[in-house]
Amino acid sequence: PSPGPTCTTWQWSDAVNGNLNVEWSIVTASGACHPVGTAVPNDAQLKVRATLNREAWLAIGWNTGTAMVGTDAVLGENASPGGNTALRDVMISGKSLGGVANDGNNDVTGSVSTSGGSTVLVFTRPLTGTGGGDMDLL
Repeated sequence: PSPGPTCTTWQWSDAVNGNLNVEWSIVTASGACHPVGTAVPNDAQLKVRATLNREAWLAIGWNTGTAMVGTDAVLGENASPGGNTALRDVMISGKSLGGVANDGNNDVTGSVSTSGGSTVLVFTRPLTGTGGGDMDLL
């Protein structure tokens, strides 16, 4: 999928260790790509597509520190090959599964899917923190 109705290409991308490719764009409320180098409006959203070369859980997160604990994240759960998948807006407060709790706001939309041995996580998230543990990305 493209980032938005009138934003047909991803503005940025990064390949991580040859196993994970992450693409992202800043999209306006109308679905257009936000021009790079200009002030970002409060209603702009971050649109992300992450593709992992195996079937697995996949998360993208933000933290002001350097640790996993305290991270605001979007988690794509893959139960098993061909099994149930779920997209979750979470806050990570510990290093075990018990430390992963649903964000109180749940303002992320998107999907996680598996196909041909790969996992694809696509989501849209507001750039401004909207409560419930969301980090302000502006």
